[in-house]
Amino acid sequence: PAPNTQDVWLGTTRIPASGLPKALCRAKQGADVVGCGNPRRGLFKANESTFLSNVAHFGLPTTPPRLRIVKGWFHESLPPAGMGNLSMLRLDGDLFVSTMAVLKRLYPRVSPGGIVFVDDMGSYAGCAAAVNSYRAAHNISAPLHKLHEQHTGFRRFEAVFWVKGAVGGLR
Repeated sequence: PAPNTQDVWLGTTRIPASGLPKALCRAKQGADVVGCGNPRRGLFKANESTFLSNVAHFGLPTTPPRLRIVKGWFHESLPPAGMGNLSMLRLDGDLFVSTMAVLKRLYPRVSPGGIVFVDDMGSYAGCAAAVNSYRAAHNISAPLHKLHEQHTGFRRFEAVFWVKGAVGGLR
């Protein structure tokens, strides 16, 4: 197969960051999320070399211009200048506010036939509430496909994905 020549955009709150902000931890939908209580505050952070090592592990480009890292809180940094349509949107925001921020700012950029993958929807109530609320508000009826993590022994699902349909069809 031909090599992938599409740009990879990665938005991260982890570099530079000190974990979840206090305001998000006090939010109603974020109260049950790992990282909000002491001594866990600050767990969700990484230096740039660790971040890039994780990117390389998945075979993604690790240098510009193909890799574009958007640093900062999602509600402040998305969408970045120059970002066009997306063929895949992968969310891992955990909290209601961060998941909703990504959906509001980037879902309209997902091309018809594009994939929307949401990690942790089965683990965090705030994430699930954001996805369900956004889908209902925008009449998104495309079926949710639930994914289980095999190695964890989870009895419930961990993540979901759906395929964005054409306007007027399954959205």
